[in-house]
Amino acid sequence: MENEITGIYPIIFDGIKAGEMTVAREGLFWIFDAKCEMRDEVVRLSVFGNDGEGYLGVMEPNGPVLTLKKKLSRSSLASFPKTITHCGRKGESGLDESGSSAISENVQGEENYPLIHNSEENNAESFPPDENRPPPARQISPPVRFDELTWMPCPCPCSLFCGIEEKSICGYITGAFAAFEGERVFLAVPESVTAEFPSNNIIHFLYEIEILDEIYKVCIIEEGKSIAEH
Repeated sequence: MENEITGIYPIIFDGIKAGEMTVAREGLFWIFDAKCEMRDEVVRLSVFGNDGEGYLGVMEPNGPVLTLKKKLSRSSLASFPKTITHCGRKGESGLDESGSSAISENVQGEENYPLIHNSEENNAESFPPDENRPPPARQISPPVRFDELTWMPCPCPCSLFCGIEEKSICGYITGAFAAFEGERVFLAVPESVTAEFPSNNIIHFLYEIEILDEIYKVCIIEEGKSIAEH
């Protein structure tokens, strides 16, 4: 299967353009990079096309906007539309009764979506590299209570590890959650993402949980390293 999906697509919520997603090819992978205006809700983002829907993950706060970046292989795209028309909430096309016309009107009119372009220019220098950014999970809401732990979105899982190889593996993780218990950090990664991990056993996933109707695999981190036993 070969998806012809590279390009720039609108993110549509309730018939209104709220952001954009860029899809680019990088070797054998496709990079999905989505940005939209801040929302009060948890946004689970999907791509839509005439032949179906493909779920990407949970968008995460980054300064004044919501972002999501995902790196997917050819096998991960097997269930995705072969052509993309737009993005929206998981399970909802985001269009109003006028359908595709809502997209065409808003794509041409940037006045409906000034936030992302300005924020990238104004804030590009204000964020440190991921590996130097402290774990932000404690500050981001909303929390999810499960298994006696409070799980919060974790935009930068690589910052939880001290090893270069672990940081490299986790650099493209999106939609992760983290919970803190004493000196331990519990990192929950979407099962669809862990399928792309190398089989080198550097990161040990010890059990599974369900967050926001999606299966996550959990590893436990102590002193910057993934431990092999609970």
